Amino acid sequence: MKIISKLFVIVLSLTLAACGSNKKFSLKGSIEGQNELNILIYSPNEAFSGYDTIKVTKGKFSYEQELTDSAIITLLFPKNIQTQIIAYPGDRLTYKVSASAMAKASVEGSTENELLTKYRLSVAELAGTSLTAKAKNFIKEHPQTWAAIAVFEQHILANSGREKNDLKETFELLHKSQPNNPYLTRLAQQLYAETQVGVGQKVPPISLQTLSGDTIKLGGDKKRATAILCWATWMEASLQQSALAQKLRKELQGKVDIVVVSLDYSPIEFKQRLGHDTLSLHIICDGLVWQSPAVMQLGVRTIPGNILIDSEGIITARDVPHVDLEQKIRDLAN
Repeated sequence: MKIISKLFVIVLSLTLAACGSNKKFSLKGSIEGQNELNILIYSPNEAFSGYDTIKVTKGKFSYEQELTDSAIITLLFPKNIQTQIIAYPGDRLTYKVSASAMAKASVEGSTENELLTKYRLSVAELAGTSLTAKAKNFIKEHPQTWAAIAVFEQHILANSGREKNDLKETFELLHKSQPNNPYLTRLAQQLYAETQVGVGQKVPPISLQTLSGDTIKLGGDKKRATAILCWATWMEASLQQSALAQKLRKELQGKVDIVVVSLDYSPIEFKQRLGHDTLSLHIICDGLVWQSPAVMQLGVRTIPGNILIDSEGIITARDVPHVDLEQKIRDLAN
């Protein structure tokens, strides 16, 4: 009887361990022509919390992560190069790319990733309306997939030059095809917020609490121009906005308010990374990332991003490319 009990315990333990392991996805990769590198990895739909760093050694890497649900996984390389991966609990995926052609990454191990790889290779040399047309067609053919959501985010939503109809039509198709997808529900809320705070509109009255405990008010009776810079310290591409915020705060003090909306996962870590630089800025960082009330109210959908508001409370621009951002903010002071 004792032997049977012990066997039962062993079998139960192995079963539970197997169930636990089924929640993990693994990713093995190789980057031809790249010896050492750090890759940032995170999930826009927060299937796992926070972000992590993958270390590439001798062109190879291996990574495991427990997932709470199916996910879009973003691999963020230096120079803001990104690759989207679709991951389900239990997936074992393989990533391959040449350092000289990062846009042509291949991900194998699941139908959706192979589908996304085929699309990625077909658009690697495209831009502008040709890229948008290809993205719309992919979404139309595969609206029930996470791959279509990844394409929507990367080549429709993040495209500042897109037509409003492109956004509306493709998103409605996705939402209709996946009505119970909570990530699409969250995107719907963000897109609705953006319609309330779009270019040419008067910003509604919004109160935001800063890291220092002060309250910043937008809209209403406020008669000073405001530049809202949205970024996170864990994203390399955000560092330029950090330096710009400090520079313009000093030069335009009294003329333009510089407000930082941070999508960092921890206010404490945010302070540690920026140190004394946080003391002189209006910073909103509650650790809620995409679920932050500030992010939702302002319709923030990409980082680094920005919202420029003139002295009459009218939004003059959103998500201005960094190369043009400094001049656009200076224009607010005139």
